[in-house]
Amino acid sequence: TLECGSGGSFRAMEIKTNDIIIRHLRIRNTAKEGIQVFGRFNIIIDHCSISKTGDGAIDVNGGTHHVIVSRCLFAECTEAHRTYGIKTSFHHNLYIWCNRRQPKIYKAGPDFDFRNNLVRYWTNTGTNVQVSDGVNIINNYYGPPAPGETWNTAFLTSGSKNLYTSGNYCEGMDVNPMGDLKTPNAEPSVVTQPAKDVPADVLADCGAMPRDEIDRNYLEKQALKKAKSKKKIKKTADD
Repeated sequence: TLECGSGGSFRAMEIKTNDIIIRHLRIRNTAKEGIQVFGRFNIIIDHCSISKTGDGAIDVNGGTHHVIVSRCLFAECTEAHRTYGIKTSFHHNLYIWCNRRQPKIYKAGPDFDFRNNLVRYWTNTGTNVQVSDGVNIINNYYGPPAPGETWNTAFLTSGSKNLYTSGNYCEGMDVNPMGDLKTPNAEPSVVTQPAKDVPADVLADCGAMPRDEIDRNYLEKQALKKAKSKKKIKKTADD
């Protein structure tokens, strides 16, 4: 566990090398990003827990390719991700009580794939695809938003092409017609569940193991606690 303490460190980790696997790591209370990836390739970030970051939980910069982010827990982050990326896969992650960018997929593709993720209690925006070419948004489960937020911020897109959106579940917004493709872009080798099976699957197997008390609180108690408090993070102009 990287516990950055009161005030936090600027950034917990920078990845400036190739061929790396990060697994079962916890990062908390950073002033800026939890993990920043700088234009590298062959990177796997799996079963990590990142919470209360002052900026992105994991940000993936331009020039990065062949990245997998899977089975992670992202909680109470100011942002989850601003991510570029070619041949990049985000799957079976939990986003809970994060403010925005879950993720913001920006100038990404080809072959950026976001599937079987659970996005709930967002306090600004959910997923945002901007100026990208060749992105799949498949079988994700959105909702509910945080108290006082609206369903129509679950998914946003602008300036993108070759966007495939299918099989997603969002009670208050139909995400699936928002893409412009009828068939998906290249897909990673990920065992994919129907969207309605995603909550049980992800909640049973995400985050650093074995779980500590803080992670268990997010999974078992945080939703009830926050729903009662109706606390939310201040909105910002940039999604």
